[in-house]
Amino acid sequence: GKVNLEKAITESCNVTFGTLAMRLGGKKLGTAFERFGFTKELTGDLTSESAHLPDFKSLGQGDMAQVGIGQSSLLVTPMEMEKNKKKKKNHGTVTQPYIVQSVVTPSGLTVREGTTKKWFDATTPERAALIDSYMEKVVTQGTGTAARVSGIRVTGKTGTAENAQGKDHAWFIGSADVGGRKIAFAIIVENSGGGGIEAAPIARKIVLSME
Repeated sequence: GKVNLEKAITESCNVTFGTLAMRLGGKKLGTAFERFGFTKELTGDLTSESAHLPDFKSLGQGDMAQVGIGQSSLLVTPMEMEKNKKKKKNHGTVTQPYIVQSVVTPSGLTVREGTTKKWFDATTPERAALIDSYMEKVVTQGTGTAARVSGIRVTGKTGTAENAQGKDHAWFIGSADVGGRKIAFAIIVENSGGGGIEAAPIARKIVLSME
């Protein structure tokens, strides 16, 4: 039967996202990747290689569908994926990441403090909140239940990247409200298997360690 976006995210339905990519076409698909920051180079305290994107205009229907589910010639880093989860956590706005929260002298004087700076807007707060609610269902009743922690709101999305050289790479990106803080994470376990089985339990361990 028909599957809406909420169900597709919850159950990680490849057919839905492959179909959406083909409906968008190469030009609009490429624009979407740009809007969500995949062409932006990370600078500052942290640096990361930008995503390796295909030539969207030359993609056939098969490759277009594969890119829509994160396969084919698309290559991204964990930092790229964590950055995309922060869009949902920060109401559609991406902030510039930094390493050091503060530098304090032995006498208690703060000589440096990290500050959150807006980088760019990827989507509207309404859309970000909607997708975030769907990602919560991934953890409560979908493919990411292994990340569930009683009494803590955890959101996530599983991913299983096929690997021609061995076992699949397991992905899990998400966020949690824990210890009075909002955290975001991106986990990849190379050559391990499915994202819901191998990567999601690591997210649970991270959340539990921060309680």
